[in-house]
Amino acid sequence: MRLFFFSVLTILNISACTNGNKEAADKRNLTCYIRVLEGEGRIRAEATMSTVGEATGAINDTTVHPVEVPGGMKYQGTNMALMPNQGLTYFKEFPGEYREKHQFAWEDAQKQRVEFVVQMNDIKNFGFGSKTISNSKPATFTWESRGLEKGESLVLLWENPTQHLTVPMEVYIQGNYPKIDFPAGKMKELSPGTWTLYVVRKKLAKAQIGPVNARAVMEFYSKTDTLTVTN
Repeated sequence: MRLFFFSVLTILNISACTNGNKEAADKRNLTCYIRVLEGEGRIRAEATMSTVGEATGAINDTTVHPVEVPGGMKYQGTNMALMPNQGLTYFKEFPGEYREKHQFAWEDAQKQRVEFVVQMNDIKNFGFGSKTISNSKPATFTWESRGLEKGESLVLLWENPTQHLTVPMEVYIQGNYPKIDFPAGKMKELSPGTWTLYVVRKKLAKAQIGPVNARAVMEFYSKTDTLTVTN
């Protein structure tokens, strides 16, 4: 299975707001990343606290400056380590299964505990109702869990090792029902043959916690399934 990871290091610049004034520079940004690999049974969490423009104090400086957190960061109540050779990004990786709630915690300037809690959604028992599908007909993809919420997307990652092909299908449709209707034109992207499919459910969450502008990117990687595509 080829994994498409979106590390906190690649999304750090997203957390730099365009308000490059001195007031924004005095605040903190917390950027978190959570990845659950259902097939491998592993969880990884990352967190970076940063300032914007604090190093120079320039009004229009929007440069992100990671900072160390006095007392460190905690994930699910346990200490996170600093990532080797990656500056001031904290991380924790361990064997584990999907869990709905994820908590990051640290101490503020008054040594009071502060928490950022986010909720991740999973995806279970997904499929097209058959192990054989046609690339010339529309298809309905369903799963067990919540429908897509605001800030969420699904990426269906198809791999055909025989033909050395990888076809991603990303969907942002929000709705109450856990299903997606794919038109025949979209299914035509899959050539006849045997394909391996796994699904990535991505979610973005944001919160203002005192002076800290917190955001988290969560990714749930499902187990794989094998389907046959025909004309």
